[in-house]
Amino acid sequence: MGGFIVIESLLLIIKESFVTYSLRNLRKKGTGLRNILIIGTADSIRPVVKQLKENISLGLNLVGVLLPKQEIQEKKFEDAKIIGSLSDIEEVLHKYPIDNILITTYIGSYYEDMAHIIGHCEEEGKEIWLPAKLFNTKISKPDADEFLEIPIFVFRAGPKFSWQILIKMILDRIFAFILCVLSLPIIFISAILIKLTSSGPVIFKQKRLTLHGRIFTLYKLRTMYSNAEELKDELSKMNIVKGPAFKLAEDPRITPVGKVLRKLSIDEIPQFWNVLKGDMSLVGPRPPLPEEVAMYKGWQRRRISMRPGITGLVQVSGRSLITNFDKWAELDLKYIDNWSLWLDFKIMLKTAFIVLNTKGAK
Repeated sequence: MGGFIVIESLLLIIKESFVTYSLRNLRKKGTGLRNILIIGTADSIRPVVKQLKENISLGLNLVGVLLPKQEIQEKKFEDAKIIGSLSDIEEVLHKYPIDNILITTYIGSYYEDMAHIIGHCEEEGKEIWLPAKLFNTKISKPDADEFLEIPIFVFRAGPKFSWQILIKMILDRIFAFILCVLSLPIIFISAILIKLTSSGPVIFKQKRLTLHGRIFTLYKLRTMYSNAEELKDELSKMNIVKGPAFKLAEDPRITPVGKVLRKLSIDEIPQFWNVLKGDMSLVGPRPPLPEEVAMYKGWQRRRISMRPGITGLVQVSGRSLITNFDKWAELDLKYIDNWSLWLDFKIMLKTAFIVLNTKGAK
């Protein structure tokens, strides 16, 4: 049975490769081409025409382009044959054998013209290719979806929920559970040392923000004296971070045992419980305080558009050695924009090495 599946798979691959190779060769010879009409502004059409000329194997024959009347009058487009203006769509469809219509410009810029064009193409049974990028968004990536049987375009500024995100969530909980169990002896010993050397609870609890500003309780082993929060305002003038974050070069609020716990990153272990609860992930931007987010610039708020993590790109790029919050935020956004399971794996691997040599820990 296994041999049959392997042979069948190989035959399928060979067949697909042969068909693809044959079609490309036929198209290069001008056989089996589809006639395409491109509609848009000169600037939006120019790069598409260039790509078509460089990719003959796509099997598309450019019949011509339609431009706004003003651009035709300016005579600034020589990259392809101009066969009419936007208002000439009906005459052009009747005059030329067109298979596909590609619209390259933002529809909102010429809404009435585009509605007129799409109406005629639809009426005559032409296949229309619309740009998913309907608006000039700089970060959000457009995608097609359906909501209550209504076709919609979705603009995402973060990773799309997919099988990779699902695997990330499952792995988060599996590894968090394992690490919670394995770290119990370390937690027990640390708890005894904390209790013996300073007054106050073993576990420090603090309100932080998770995905899109939801509030949750973050857990850490207490590394500071019990009056640490009261002294924060007094020590704010010694803050070494430029921006809405707080960090001291030498924090007098940290206990002797706390310094060791922080150096070895042991104080972060209770956050595996936060991961189990779903408040956090193993990898992601660090969860901020609500009062810090209140001071964020607009672009910095995108840090909370992804579930926060115990470690992240910032932690493997210098940790507390980074004293400019803008740089911190840029690294977090770089992580969000380029997220993948492979990136998470690399960050986890780097984190393990950094924790072992305590680089950048405070």
